[in-house]
Amino acid sequence: MNLGSTKAMRGTPATALRPPSPSPAASIKSLCQELIATDRQARRLRVLEDAAWEHHVYSVIGPAKNVQISEAVPLSEIIGSTKIVGGGRRIAARQKCALALTLASSVLQLHDTSWLSCTWGAEDIFFLKNRHDKMILSQFYVSQTFKSGSQAAPATPPRRLVRNEMVFALGIALLELAHGTSVSSFKEPEDLSENGEDDEMTEISIANRLARELNSYESTNYARAVLRCITCTFETFAFKFDEREFREAFYQEVVVPLQDDYAHATGSRP
Repeated sequence: MNLGSTKAMRGTPATALRPPSPSPAASIKSLCQELIATDRQARRLRVLEDAAWEHHVYSVIGPAKNVQISEAVPLSEIIGSTKIVGGGRRIAARQKCALALTLASSVLQLHDTSWLSCTWGAEDIFFLKNRHDKMILSQFYVSQTFKSGSQAAPATPPRRLVRNEMVFALGIALLELAHGTSVSSFKEPEDLSENGEDDEMTEISIANRLARELNSYESTNYARAVLRCITCTFETFAFKFDEREFREAFYQEVVVPLQDDYAHATGSRP
C-alpha cells in the first residue's frame, strides 16, 4: 500500500486534482519509493495517475521531520488502545475533539477524490509512531493503492436507509471515538437477521441505537453531529456532496459544532 496524505489531512504529500493529460515521463510508478528517495525539502514531486485523475504530488515538511518514524498505526488500533486514554477506556476529550474535527473536515474535502472511499473506516486512517513508541496525533494519513480501470474493484452498492455512505462512515468513526471501541461490540439480538446472523442492516441498527443514547454522556454538539451523520437528517432535498446545498448543510451542522467543541476543549480555534 502506498502511504500518503492529502491536503485535508495535513501531511506529506499534498495533492491537487485535475483531469488526466499525457505525461508519461512525469508519472510516479511507486509512491513509496518516490517518498523514500525524496529529500527533506518542500518541493513538487511528480504525477500519480489513476483511472480518472492525475494527482500532482508535493512534498512538505511534516511534524516529524526530526523524528525517526518506526511504523504507521491505524485509528482503529488507537481507539481501542489504553495507552492514550486518561483514567478510563475512552480517548481523552482534547484528543477526541481534535480527531473528530479533522475527520469531519477531511470528509468534506476528500469526498470527490480517490483517497477516501465511500465505505471508509477507522482502519483506513493512519497515525505515525516514533521510535520511542509515542504516537504523533497532530496529523494523520490515508493509505491508498491506485489501480488501473481494469483492476479496480466494483463499487459497493449503497445500503437501504443509508442516504450517504461516506457521512454514515463518519458517524461510525465518531461513535467509536466516543466509546473507545468498535460499534460491533455493542451488538444485540435485535440487530441481527431472522436467522440470528449479521446482515446489511446490523451496523445500521447498532449505530442508530448508540447515536440516540450519545447525548447522555457526550456534549450536545458532538451528539447532534453524530446523530445527523448516522441518520443523514439535513434540511436538504439532496444528500450527495456534489450538491452545494448539502455541502453547506454538512459544514454548518457537523463541522461547525465539532469545531466549537474543539475550541472549548483547547481554549483556542483550530
